[in-house]
Amino acid sequence: MTLTESQEAKIKSILREKLIGKLEEYKEANDMNKPFYFKLFSKKNVYLGSLLHSTYTWFGSQWEYLAEIVAEDNYDIIERRKTISGNVSDQQRIFIDNILDDLDYKDISPNIDVEKKEILKNSSPASNTSDSQQIDLYLKKGENEYFFEIKSAKPNKNEVKAAKRDLLKTVAMKGNVNVFLAIPYNPYFDEEYNRWTVKKFVKENEELLVGDSFWNYLGGEGTYLNMLEVFEDIGDEIREKLNDFI
Repeated sequence: MTLTESQEAKIKSILREKLIGKLEEYKEANDMNKPFYFKLFSKKNVYLGSLLHSTYTWFGSQWEYLAEIVAEDNYDIIERRKTISGNVSDQQRIFIDNILDDLDYKDISPNIDVEKKEILKNSSPASNTSDSQQIDLYLKKGENEYFFEIKSAKPNKNEVKAAKRDLLKTVAMKGNVNVFLAIPYNPYFDEEYNRWTVKKFVKENEELLVGDSFWNYLGGEGTYLNMLEVFEDIGDEIREKLNDFI
């Protein structure tokens, strides 16, 4: 299953509107004079580099919107930035801290199945306290619930550790649910995603979904390649405007 015409149209609309908007912003900008960099790299390359940097930054907050569109035909409930709440026992909080410290400072590999079992085993109503947090993307299909934290392609260790904490707390609050750290694309040219700050805390294809495994999980087999085609279509569409700007 791949994207429907409606999904493609929604994604293209978001990309087209924002990218053309950025070109218009740069045309009107009065603070783009960078004479030293112009001499080093040429005015054309400086303008293009500035535009690309701005676009990369914008995408950091847009992946969850695109993920919501991709998932809309495959799940019963879809929510971005969902606030979840529940009870977490003192024992669970201590255990979560221990998991994170062991993964960070000891030669221990992540194992989400074992971690989930231990967290649920440490539930203790007598020491429960209420807690809440926001999760990037929530999906539900039938009785199955899925919680995603979505990060940039190369997040730092503190970002990943915080995301892992949120996912483990989600298990404590919601039970034996599916939790994932999602990365929208693999920045490395070889096939394996080898960002050490990520793989220290989460195991690929178990609680880590990167690139094609993430998009195909949301939309079905072939969705990732379909997404690339959509981006290419928009690239072809705005290329003349981009060349005119440069």
